Amino acid sequence: KLQQQQRDDTLWPCESNEKLKDRTRCRQPRNLGSFIKEFKAINRLLVDIKEPALLVAELLGARLYTGPMFLKYNAVLQAFTKVEFMIKQSKDLCEDNKFVTTLHTINSSFIKLSKVQAAQTVYRGIADPNKDSNHNQAWMQQSLSSHCCFNRIASDHAQAFWAQTPLWFQP
Repeated sequence: KLQQQQRDDTLWPCESNEKLKDRTRCRQPRNLGSFIKEFKAINRLLVDIKEPALLVAELLGARLYTGPMFLKYNAVLQAFTKVEFMIKQSKDLCEDNKFVTTLHTINSSFIKLSKVQAAQTVYRGIADPNKDSNHNQAWMQQSLSSHCCFNRIASDHAQAFWAQTPLWFQP
């Protein structure tokens, strides 16, 4: 559950107090200009391995995905499961907007960024499929092996466990 946090006359999504008690770990707004150093460093790495540089549009898409638009983008992707709950959630959050161009831009940024990211074990926290009342067990089992959206993952097992509810972890 996300709450809206008022900051400088803009709304920013933030994790609820009951889900994330350590408020220092919440997402924080960043001015796009503050990404210049990281943007240039990533592009140097990509050019060094003879890969196309990250475009500004890809940086913007990735930033929107990791910030204020996460719920909407994932709702659109999860609707492709054809699970009624997911379709309704997408319709409620996004109406008919499928964010097609933006989602392709985000995917492109993830592909490029993956080329300069070290391979490592990551964890994806998921609700216990035996106790989750919002999804039927068949869908949850399917989602364990192939999920249609970009997943929230972390290289630190404890960080993936941010929800403070029983979770199963899939490396």
